[in-house]
Amino acid sequence: MDTKQNVIVINIFLLCFLCFGNIFCNYVCNTKTECSNTAGDGVCDSSCNNLNCSYDSGDCLTNTNTWSKCTEATRCQTSFYNETCDPACNNELCLYDQLKCKPSFTTDCFATCLNEWGNGDCNNTCNSVECGYDGNDCNVVGRTVSGTMLVYAKSVMPLPIDTARFIGFCLSLATRTIVSMKLSEKYNETVPEVESLGDPGIRMLYQVKNTPDCNTDTHTVCWNRMNQLAMYSAAFSKEMNNLVHSLGVNVTITKVLACQDGFYGDECNLPCNINCKSGCYLFDGSCIGGCLGNFSGDMCQSMCSSNCRLGCFSGNQCISGECNEGYTGADCTTECSSGTHGYNCERNCSLGCLDGNCNILDGSCNCRSGYNGTQCEIECTEGTYGLNCNGTCGNCLYGVSCDKMNGSCLNGCSAGYYGSMCTNVCLDGTYGSGCSMNCTHCVNSTCIPKTGNCRSGCVTGWTGEDCSTEITTITYTTNTTTQITLAIVGVIAALFGCGIILFVLVWRRGKKDNYQSHLDTQIIIGEGKKTQHSDTESQPSTSDACGVNEAIHESDDEQITVIGL
Repeated sequence: MDTKQNVIVINIFLLCFLCFGNIFCNYVCNTKTECSNTAGDGVCDSSCNNLNCSYDSGDCLTNTNTWSKCTEATRCQTSFYNETCDPACNNELCLYDQLKCKPSFTTDCFATCLNEWGNGDCNNTCNSVECGYDGNDCNVVGRTVSGTMLVYAKSVMPLPIDTARFIGFCLSLATRTIVSMKLSEKYNETVPEVESLGDPGIRMLYQVKNTPDCNTDTHTVCWNRMNQLAMYSAAFSKEMNNLVHSLGVNVTITKVLACQDGFYGDECNLPCNINCKSGCYLFDGSCIGGCLGNFSGDMCQSMCSSNCRLGCFSGNQCISGECNEGYTGADCTTECSSGTHGYNCERNCSLGCLDGNCNILDGSCNCRSGYNGTQCEIECTEGTYGLNCNGTCGNCLYGVSCDKMNGSCLNGCSAGYYGSMCTNVCLDGTYGSGCSMNCTHCVNSTCIPKTGNCRSGCVTGWTGEDCSTEITTITYTTNTTTQITLAIVGVIAALFGCGIILFVLVWRRGKKDNYQSHLDTQIIIGEGKKTQHSDTESQPSTSDACGVNEAIHESDDEQITVIGL
């Protein structure tokens, strides 16, 4: 072993003695020499019940009076032997809950001294046991180990976690570095990782391992004579104080490696993956704190799915479960199913997409008839139809819009047009809605498609705008002429006869009037003022063929027949 290694070993011995006291308690308790005299007597001496003197060399850890001054004695005694930090017990009277919590002495030191520890310069502000003697810069002379110290140890009994914490803390102070411990494979068990003192920089690794003395190579620094150090580090060994302690075991350190940061493995020669956030664990190379960027896996050896929006966890599960557009699933490697698109495939394709499918990224698609737009989300406006609404509706009845998909007029066509889309003008000879009516008696059989009015007039015998009115005509023949002649002669004869009758009637009326006048005169003369008048009674009248009515009047002297028209 070279000089540098010996110096380091001596430093480790010294710090562990300082840390755990025991028979070397006077190094740090020089004003309390009585601690060395009472150490291991089974009685807890309160003046020595502190970390520097190892809680009276263990007497205050096991004595029945150990918890007498602890305000939460029952609670803290239980907590002392479990794996959980109880803040209520994290004080000197309650033994700092076996150093499982981030101790109070680091509260004021971390802010000021964290970056000062182990830099080789003594900062007096940090030169106290509470601040670890500035990472031992102020307490130990000599160089220290850089990187990570890997300690291989074996024991007669399984090494308790609490004891390992003390060993690790002690060695960490001595070497101003991270300490990891691997235990013997004798008991075939692995203890989970434990972080000591609440400081991520001080970590414990436990793995079943039994390794022979090491050989120095480019990656490691070895110490081969560690048995005595291991006993002092355990602090509660039977051999030293003839005590049986709940934390005390015989520990033999078989090898100590100073691993450079960024390496792992039994010989600290395997590089951590560069994609690890905070380096890797010594025993298997798995990454500490997860992976950088878009990497996944325990050792960050795999690329995250490029479809994770916010990267992924070590298990390749996307952070927040959010996938890029077009993908879904825990690792965002599953493409959107048919009919969906967007982030996490949460959106449905538009109803206007052909066959219901669209681009899984942005939802764009080919439109079915009746829709337009990038995502075919817009229905055709009034008067348009078809693919991308490029079609214009025909002449639908009453101006109603056509079917948006195929352009058909559901209620028929306006006058003058026919066809399912009402785009065809009526053929010659037809007109009206759907061209269902025929032009009537038009020249050339053509009419205006909308109204049916004849363009070039009517054929002979018909009249009107639509030539629907027939003109009445007489056709002359021989028989017809004879019939007409006879009819005319008959009419003339009838008129002549009626004239004669009329003449007779007039003549007779005049004669009657003369007679009546003569009669009245006679009566007046013959009787003086007495007037005699014959009443005339109406007689039934008869009508002749000319329509002349004849009235018969009777008097005392004669009967007068009156023929009147």
